[in-house]
Amino acid sequence: MKEDEADSLWQVVLFIFLILITGSVVVVSGDSLETDWQVLLDLKSFLEERNHVNRGQYSRWNQQSSNPCRWSGILCTSDGSRVNGINLAASSISGDLYANFSSLTALTNLDLSQNTFSGAVPTDLSNCQNLVHLNLSHNILEGELNLTGLTKLETLDLSTNRIFWRNKPSENLLKEFSVSENYLSGEVSGSFFAENNCSLRVLDLSGNSFTGRVPRDLSNCRNLAILNLWGNNFTGQIPPEIGLISSLEGLFLGNNTFSPTIPESLLNLDNLAFLDLSRNNFGGEIQQIFGGFTRLKFLVLHGNSYTGGINSSGILKLPNLVGLDLSNNSFTGPLPVAFSEMHSLKLLILAYNRFNSTIPQEYGNFQALQALDLSFNSLTGQIPSSLGKLRVTFVVNACKQHVDRINCPYTSNLRLSSTGRQPAFWRAPWRVGKMQNFSMIHLGFNNLSGTLPPQIGQLPLVVLNLTRNAFSGEIPSEIGNTKCIKNLDFSYNNFSGTFPVSLNNLSELSTFNISYNPLISGTIPTTGQLATFEEDSYLGDPLLKLPGFINNSMDSPPNQYSIPGKKDHKKWVAVLVLLTMTMAFLICGLVSLVVCMLVKNPAESPGYLLEDTKHLRHDFASNSGSSSPWSSDTVKVIRLDRTAFTHADILKATGSFFRKQNHREGRLWNSVQRSIAWWKRGGSQEATERRS
Repeated sequence: MKEDEADSLWQVVLFIFLILITGSVVVVSGDSLETDWQVLLDLKSFLEERNHVNRGQYSRWNQQSSNPCRWSGILCTSDGSRVNGINLAASSISGDLYANFSSLTALTNLDLSQNTFSGAVPTDLSNCQNLVHLNLSHNILEGELNLTGLTKLETLDLSTNRIFWRNKPSENLLKEFSVSENYLSGEVSGSFFAENNCSLRVLDLSGNSFTGRVPRDLSNCRNLAILNLWGNNFTGQIPPEIGLISSLEGLFLGNNTFSPTIPESLLNLDNLAFLDLSRNNFGGEIQQIFGGFTRLKFLVLHGNSYTGGINSSGILKLPNLVGLDLSNNSFTGPLPVAFSEMHSLKLLILAYNRFNSTIPQEYGNFQALQALDLSFNSLTGQIPSSLGKLRVTFVVNACKQHVDRINCPYTSNLRLSSTGRQPAFWRAPWRVGKMQNFSMIHLGFNNLSGTLPPQIGQLPLVVLNLTRNAFSGEIPSEIGNTKCIKNLDFSYNNFSGTFPVSLNNLSELSTFNISYNPLISGTIPTTGQLATFEEDSYLGDPLLKLPGFINNSMDSPPNQYSIPGKKDHKKWVAVLVLLTMTMAFLICGLVSLVVCMLVKNPAESPGYLLEDTKHLRHDFASNSGSSSPWSSDTVKVIRLDRTAFTHADILKATGSFFRKQNHREGRLWNSVQRSIAWWKRGGSQEATERRS
């Protein structure tokens, strides 16, 4: 009997032991939703320990529901049995990476992009054997990433970090691969594109320092749709083998040093929609081969050294062209009228060239134009009233939707300004073609004159920049009808008359500059949108009456339209008194020194006097030359026809007496660059040097 009881006791103990073993195995293996829940709570604690403020969506996990499938940023399988995705992108997370993601054994998607994770990538990540999509982009991670265990990986984005790798994932599965802006260098090995072992559809190596020639083995990737090699140091000829990749839709070769010969085999790319050959130092007449890319939608050639005209290139006959960027070159002659016959054209960027003559009346016939940049040329004459016909579909009371379209992260490498920045490429660029309800006109830095046509107020504008021209007359009150305009710059012109109070109705206006138009008069309302701008927007407009909290008198241009105020008069009197006292002190000191020398040692006085006098003159001349603005070579001659312009130059040259004015056009175009991500960094400085 006792033996039977002992056997039963051993069976119970063994049963309990097996339960404990089984339970421990469950915890370790993590093969249930409950264990996924425990891992996520551990991840939450890990992140909260390193981020005491600005915590993201993870801080709310487990507060409203114990089911992790209902947590923000967490994805589960279709039956809700396992966690298979984590999305913590743009969650303001900093610190090192969590080192236990492999415990989520069903994890297939992990997106930690747009945070400030730092340090090395944990080796644990290579144990996530089911991982299909991994995005670590836009962090400050560094060091080596081991990819050998990620055998199912299809999309990998490591852009904008400092990561490198030695062991590649299984290339035959990898479809999207981005390592842009990672400080990578050296030559790209052709073994990465081994024959019958390349399933890539997106390859982005942009913004690194790769050198040498592009491997010809790249043509083995016959499924490639996007090839982005922008911003490296590739040399030699563009590989003709690229013409064998019939699936190619976007080809980005800008900002390298390729030879100017463009292979004719590229004309075989029937699906090619976007071609970027910008900033490759191509010179001379533009190549005629461009006229053969009949299916092209976007052509970007800015930042080269092309000269002459563009009529012979065939570009003007491309029937499907949506966007054209020829800026930062040296094209000359009048603006081609044939542009107006390109019925699909939405974006026309001809800035920083040497085009002259007037803006053709025919430019009012554009059927789809949404953005026009003719800035930094030598255009003359008036703005044709026909531009008022450039209307696109406009939805009333839809400004937010209107601007949201602009804020979309389009990544076409087009450039709206000289301050643009090359964006990281990931999405299809031709989505720009869906940007209805947008219109941008930039005519700044030309010699345009005359009055503004009232029809310009009929355009659904978001950006209007007319800075640094010679426009005159009144500003049309109709501009107050452009309800969705965000950036408006009339600075450095000769506008006159009464300031249109209708501009106060522009509730979406975020950047405004009417400075240095000394003949404008009127009153700026104390309430409304115009009262929200700082004095920088109204500098050099002495006839404008501003609210008490805005002061524009200090920087008024010194001309017949600006009389110095009492404060300025007192300031100059104080400066003159100080200078007089200083000079008197120096003279008295010098006389005393000479008298003492003569009394002490008259025999040696000539020698000492000559040496000291020369030394004193040298010091005085050098000191006064460095401190006095009036002895500077940078002081400009005041031209009465452009007094506002020369006054700004004087302000720049006399920084110790005047507060330097802040040019709003820089802020304007920074805003445009943030709003429209399809423009990349240009060569404004290079173009300016060529123009000078």
